[in-house]
Amino acid sequence: MPRKITRWSPNHICGCVFEVVADYDDQGNQISDNQFLLLNTVCNKHKHLASTKHKANHKELASPVLDMIEEAKQANIKQADEAISKARNRIERLDLEACKSYVINHFNARLTEEWADLTEQPHAFDSHIHDQIWTEHHKWAKSNQ
Repeated sequence: MPRKITRWSPNHICGCVFEVVADYDDQGNQISDNQFLLLNTVCNKHKHLASTKHKANHKELASPVLDMIEEAKQANIKQADEAISKARNRIERLDLEACKSYVINHFNARLTEEWADLTEQPHAFDSHIHDQIWTEHHKWAKSNQ
């Protein structure tokens, strides 16, 4: 079952940015609630809640996140291979092979760098900040119905 990572920010509350993950069925329908994956950016309003030192189990927390990124990179390559296999002619295949090269050498490489940086932050796994903001978000949503 495919997973999808989504970047979420409660702009009406603050400037924090979170990475959340959910499971999807083969038709692309979300079948699980979004779950906290990583705290990407901490805003000034919540900076006092953020960890300034890595947790004792920081590497263990980062490992499944980086595994998901590796899965996504493999899916990117698989998608490129599928497109190449459906090429209608040599020129189209050459163009698609160039796209695959770009996916491997640039896009996937940037994913690796970006997520290595994100998981290296001391606040990366501060789920308590997400929980607090999620509660604030729901209160705001109820009051603005």
